[in-house]
Amino acid sequence: MFNIKSETSNPILKIHKYRKILLSTTLNEIRANYSGSILGLAWTIFGPAVLITIYVLIYAVVFRIQPPNMSVLEYILYVVSGLIPFLGFSLALGAGTLSISTNKHYLLSTVFPAELVPIRTVISSNTILFLGIALIAALALFTQMASFFILLLPLVIIFQILFTIGIVWVFSLISLVFRDIQFMIQYIVLILLILTPISYTPEMIPPAIKIIAYLNPLFYFTFSFQSIIALRQLPPLSIVAGGIVISTTVFWAGYIYFLKAKAVIFDYV
Repeated sequence: MFNIKSETSNPILKIHKYRKILLSTTLNEIRANYSGSILGLAWTIFGPAVLITIYVLIYAVVFRIQPPNMSVLEYILYVVSGLIPFLGFSLALGAGTLSISTNKHYLLSTVFPAELVPIRTVISSNTILFLGIALIAALALFTQMASFFILLLPLVIIFQILFTIGIVWVFSLISLVFRDIQFMIQYIVLILLILTPISYTPEMIPPAIKIIAYLNPLFYFTFSFQSIIALRQLPPLSIVAGGIVISTTVFWAGYIYFLKAKAVIFDYV
């Protein structure tokens, strides 16, 4: 029986209890990710910037895709504001899936609970999301292409992070007994990149297959970013409600699964 008032049963209370050590270890992990490299943390911007530039050139210049009522600059902003959160999710999913298999000793730790390890990895892997959205929002403000709704971006980031943590809680334990999942992740990400409306708007999707977009959980987050940053409007209520329900459900379900499965799985590793 789960009691949400119990620190053990409530992930929010647990995060609050261990917030200081979680913050310090997350910062250490970010430093470790880029230690020894010449550019260091600049890779957080440089690497994705190259990918985003190529992506934009292909769709905006080569294919000359331009949705109705959008200028070229608005379309570029639309693509970038959708691609950045997608990159944050994909990086966190890949790193988070291996977070427990590379830190098995935490499974029996009482100093730093194992369920906080995936959280640490998800946050440290999402530096592209935090910095990227901040930069693109600043660009929108500088070019006078921003609206008052831009203040809601932190909420969208929080819900995407909650969703990612929930997924990673599940995948990180599965990878202990089914190691092939770490190789499957790259193909899952590729499929999601194609299915997620990033370079095209929901209106451009044929009605017969539009249901595919709504069955894709990432759509609710990427389109929320695109609506606020590029379209300068609130996302539709269905997108907002869907994103909240999906993120909170996956977050809590992932946490419950992790608590119930970690002791059982530990006996097999």
